[in-house]
Amino acid sequence: MQQVVQKLTGGEPLSIVQLIEYLPALKEVPRAQLDNWAKGAAVPNQEI
Repeated sequence: MQQVVQKLTGGEPLSIVQLIEYLPALKEVPRAQLDNWAKGAAVPNQEI
């Protein structure tokens, strides 16, 4: 579980398939909606 937390909080990009694997409740959301949300949430990786 720690590895999952690190991936979700560490900024590592996940595919829609990986998100559904880690968060099974997303199976209830239509795939097109997930794609739209993913595009809206995507931000360039910027080092500060």
